[in-house]
Amino acid sequence: MRRDILTVFTLFFAILHSTLTLADWRLDNEASDVYLLTTKNIHATEVSHFRTLSGKLEDSGNATLNIDLASIESQIPIRNERMSKFLFNVSKFPKAEITVKVDKQALKSLKSGDVKTTTVDADVKIHGKSQSMQAQMVISKDRKGAIIATSSQPLLISAIDFSLEAGVDKLKEIAKLANISYTVPVTFKLVYKPVSM
Repeated sequence: MRRDILTVFTLFFAILHSTLTLADWRLDNEASDVYLLTTKNIHATEVSHFRTLSGKLEDSGNATLNIDLASIESQIPIRNERMSKFLFNVSKFPKAEITVKVDKQALKSLKSGDVKTTTVDADVKIHGKSQSMQAQMVISKDRKGAIIATSSQPLLISAIDFSLEAGVDKLKEIAKLANISYTVPVTFKLVYKPVSM
């Protein structure tokens, strides 16, 4: 009987350790933000953001960010609906997926209060298309062990690179605008908290 209990506890802690190893930090949606700037009629620029984000950061340095594209918030409900339907086509492509590789040793050596500037290679997948690009960011660690990644320069997303230009043109047509820029600057603040928090 004692041996059986010991076996159960051993298996439990083995599974727990495996889970912690696979994903040491998980994205805190409430503390994280992804913003984009859209420009119409040449001079009118508006700020939007996404309400629902998820992701994880492993101690190996592999990090993911998943964006629920239907959670776009432009402060105008009908525009949110149009962007979801005509631009992102969320019924077919509900998420944007970003994966990056952070230097494992830099991550391991990061101490509470440390701030490091780095450039990472990011694989960005939107609308069924993938593009590799570089993202410049500042990485820090707070006293509770959370890892914070903040863009130090905007990430420029081109609608053409992700076959989104037809959706942009549709939005332009519906809103009777002269133009909408195909290039969108994106900034972010991502807070990954230890899974034990």
